[in-house]
Amino acid sequence: MSLNVLQNRWDGTEGNDSWVAETSTTGWTAYGRAGDDHMTGSPLADLLSGGDVDDVVHGGGGNDRIYGGAGQDQLYGGDGNDLIDGGGQYDLIYGGNGNDVVLGGGIAYGEGGNDMLSGSEERDILIGGDGNDTIQGGNGADFLRGGNGTDTIYGGGDDTANFDYTDELWGDAGKDFLHGGVGRDVFVYWTESESVPGAATRDVIYGFTQGADDISLPVDADTVTPDFQDFVFIGMDGFSGGAGEVRYDVVDGNTFVTADMNGDRVADFEIELAGEINLTASDFLL
Repeated sequence: MSLNVLQNRWDGTEGNDSWVAETSTTGWTAYGRAGDDHMTGSPLADLLSGGDVDDVVHGGGGNDRIYGGAGQDQLYGGDGNDLIDGGGQYDLIYGGNGNDVVLGGGIAYGEGGNDMLSGSEERDILIGGDGNDTIQGGNGADFLRGGNGTDTIYGGGDDTANFDYTDELWGDAGKDFLHGGVGRDVFVYWTESESVPGAATRDVIYGFTQGADDISLPVDADTVTPDFQDFVFIGMDGFSGGAGEVRYDVVDGNTFVTADMNGDRVADFEIELAGEINLTASDFLL
């Protein structure tokens, strides 16, 4: 004989509800309905749906499914491998520890674990955090940051002809794979350690469009000279021995951007661009 164990259930009212899951041997199914609701799940696997207005939902432990619904919600996955769907509004989402799937627009942090973050049609801020994350920006002008780990980032882009809507892609530490997509993209590197020379450590950028996309290097280019120094673009010329030079070369059908920051004629920083691209100084924000 087998027993069917029923999931615990809670239903909110038309007003503003505050609910915390009671201790149980099974997870909860909870619906916030109307109102600005505050909901906190159990340490087990819960299904939590915020409802129609501006909700705050905490998943707690367990592999939760969290749905924000309409409204500008705050959704927290907590521990466990969670599925978090903001509902298409401008939400604030924290995945927490675990390998999470985060869907929806607004501001989303994957935090710990190997997360998948997907944005909306609007402008999103998606930050992977620790772990090997996959980040998809969507069609808006997005800010996408991988965090630590080997990340894969897809910029998406806008469908208009102008470049007023720009994706900003930031891989952070680790070997990252950055896909710019349609529209103007800016690939940002704040330190040389974000893309270390070598096949196992340098970032790879796909879909770089010469004359439209940019590589931004807001880093002190010269570690020898006091104060902040900008890079000098030298095209395909070899390093001269002066600190702060950035150049490119084409090898085996791909383009390699390298920088010498101390004048020893050895690259301290390296990015690989898929395809043969004739770069100019206008392709860099130095």
